[in-house]
Amino acid sequence: MPRPPEEDTYYDFFKAKYVTEYLESYIDHQKYKSGTLRDRIKLGIEVQSLRKIDVGWTLTTKDRATGAEKNFHTSKLLVACGLFCIPKMPSLPGKENFNGPIIHQDEFGSSKILSNASMQNITVLGGGKSGADMVYAAAEAGKNVTWVLKASDTSGPGLLLSPKGKGPYKNSFEIGMTRVAATLDPSYLNIDSWWMRLLHGTKWGAKIVSGAWGTIDKESRKEANFQGRGDGKGFEKLAPHSPYCPN
Repeated sequence: MPRPPEEDTYYDFFKAKYVTEYLESYIDHQKYKSGTLRDRIKLGIEVQSLRKIDVGWTLTTKDRATGAEKNFHTSKLLVACGLFCIPKMPSLPGKENFNGPIIHQDEFGSSKILSNASMQNITVLGGGKSGADMVYAAAEAGKNVTWVLKASDTSGPGLLLSPKGKGPYKNSFEIGMTRVAATLDPSYLNIDSWWMRLLHGTKWGAKIVSGAWGTIDKESRKEANFQGRGDGKGFEKLAPHSPYCPN
C-alpha cells in the first residue's frame, strides 16, 4: 500500500478511505483458481437453510433482489454474521409528522445526505462509535450538526488517546504495541509473570496502573482541549465522564 499524501496524514495516521481503496484493489488483483476474490464474494444473499452432509455442508440461499434460489456446497464453513448485523431502529413517536428523512446508521453511507445541499441541519441520536463517525462526517461536510446524548449513565468513549508518540515512537499506536504498554491491560493474551501478578493482583499494582492511565487520560484531554475551544458550539460538552474527570 503506497503512503497517503502528507496532507492526509497525522502522526502517521491517515484517512480510512485509503484503507478502503487498498482493500478494493486487493480483492480485484488477488486470484485463486482463475477467479479474483471479488468474483468469490456474494452480496445480497440470504441463507435459507444449512445442512451437514457426509463431507462438508450444503447451503440453500436466496438472492434478496431477484428471489432466485441457489445451493452452495462446501467442505468448510465459517459463520461470521457480526454481533449486531440487524439494525435496531428506536421507536420515535411523532416521526410521521417529521418532514425530513430519518435513517439508521446502517443506511448513512449509502444515503445522499452529505452531498444534498438542501439538507444543512443534521441531528445524530446516540453517543456510540457509529454516532461519533456520523457526527464527524457531517461536520466535515459543512453541515450544522446537533448531537443528542444521554445526560446520565453515559461514560463516554471507552478509550481516548492522543495520537502523538514519545521518544523513538512516532505515534500512540506504536507505543501501544510495546510489551510494557501491553501489560497495562489485564489481557489473557499476556504471559503470566510476576510483573502481571503485581500490576493486576495487588493494591500497589492497581495504583501503578491507575496512575499510568490517569496520566494518559490527562494528556489526551489536554490535546483535545475540550474546555478551551471557545467557539460557542458546545465542544466542552463532548468531554467524556470517567474516574479521571470528576465533573
